[in-house]
Amino acid sequence: MLRVAATRFNKPYHYAATFNGLSGRTDSLAAAVANTAVVRSAEAAVYPVFLNLSLYFQDVWQATERTAVTFGLRWDINPAPSARKGQPLLALATDGYALTRFEPLYRTSWRDIGPRLGLSYLMDDTAGREMTFRVGAALLHDPLSSSMIRAFSAAPFTSDRILTLANFPLTPLNLQPPELPASRPYGQVTAVAAGFKPPAVYQWNATLERMFGPRQALSFGYIGVAGQRLFEPRGWPTFRPTTTCCIASPTERCRGITAFRRNCAGA
Repeated sequence: MLRVAATRFNKPYHYAATFNGLSGRTDSLAAAVANTAVVRSAEAAVYPVFLNLSLYFQDVWQATERTAVTFGLRWDINPAPSARKGQPLLALATDGYALTRFEPLYRTSWRDIGPRLGLSYLMDDTAGREMTFRVGAALLHDPLSSSMIRAFSAAPFTSDRILTLANFPLTPLNLQPPELPASRPYGQVTAVAAGFKPPAVYQWNATLERMFGPRQALSFGYIGVAGQRLFEPRGWPTFRPTTTCCIASPTERCRGITAFRRNCAGA
């Protein structure tokens, strides 16, 4: 079992502005009009907790003098992250529309079992000239920690004021730090769509190895990887569930939400 309880430090206040080119447009730098300006307040420290539990079994069967078969199973349990102190994370409610502080970021998957199988065959047993062929395959499940950390850089731990086509420099009123804790409409929320499942990664490999004496070897190898149920952040313009994976960029920036979609991509 692995429990990670790091402390994430944020800048308490910052703002940024983007322009559409140096000149020639109404939202260019020369026109002194920002295409988008974001003023952000953030909690100085956030306290995420990630928990991962993995159970693993492996054995080796010596089928013949030259052939060995390795087989095993790995069971991964990755509950949604939480905050060990301070405000809880925002999550989508079971209806898929509302935000709530009383449900986990996503439901724990209890079926993330990954088999693995390997075979080793001694093709030539001449002393000092041994040649071995190995092949293996495995199914792995992503623990999600590196992706879900961004939930701690959004509401309720940050509060954004998002301005479009704003005169630059910003007025003192617009430069005022947004109030914390964040209130509706949220500047940015990281949420997970209903029915989300952890990504699955299939790996396979093959190696042919020839020994040249006791200390030298030449190996030729092949490695393959394929991902399923991969996800990527997408803007959610109207804050409602959708069955499609290609979601347009947000048009209501003050209500923007980033959602991790399920079964959207493969590689």
